Amino acid sequence: MGLMISALNLKNGAVVRIDGSLFKVVESVSHAGGGRAGAMVLAKLRELETGRVMERRWGPDDRVEEIPVDRLRTEADGIELLGSRLRVQRIARSIGVRELARMVDCSASLISQIERGRANPSVSTLYAISSALGISLDSLFGEQAELQPVEAPAPPPDTPGSLGPAVDGTPLVLRPGQR
Repeated sequence: MGLMISALNLKNGAVVRIDGSLFKVVESVSHAGGGRAGAMVLAKLRELETGRVMERRWGPDDRVEEIPVDRLRTEADGIELLGSRLRVQRIARSIGVRELARMVDCSASLISQIERGRANPSVSTLYAISSALGISLDSLFGEQAELQPVEAPAPPPDTPGSLGPAVDGTPLVLRPGQR
C-alpha cells in the first residue's frame, strides 16, 4: 500500500498507482491558476507493465497513491539494470556497439536498445552477448554484478586444437577479457 499525496506534489520519477496499474511519472508540470479552477497538474506517465505513455490532469484537491520506489522492483527496472550492466561490461572492454553486434550476429540497434532497457533480449541473444563479453549470466542478474571467472568446459581430448586440462589436472578457467 502506498501513501496518498496531493497530486500537486507529484515529482518526476515517482511511481503512482492509478486504477490498479503502476505508472512512472515521466514529466510533471504544475500550473498555478487563479479563480475557480485553482492550480492544476499535468503529468506525462509511463505504465510500467506495458510501457504505454499517457497524459493525466489533476486538480488542486485530487489525491494520488504514491508507491515508494525503494520497495518497488519491476520487470522494466530489471531490464534497465541488466542493460546498464551490459553497457558497463562492454565499455570496460573497449568494445563498441557495432563491434559487439558483429560478434553476436545481431544489429547495433538491438544492442543499443537492450543497453537502454528498451528491448527485452531473448535468452539466446543474452547468452551470446555475455559470452562475447566474457562474463557469466549470473553476474548480470545477481545483486552484486561483479566480474566472475567463467569456467570453460574441457573439450574432449580428441578435438583438434584442444589443449585439454592443465598439466596439474585442474580445469582451465577463463577470466573476463581472456580468450
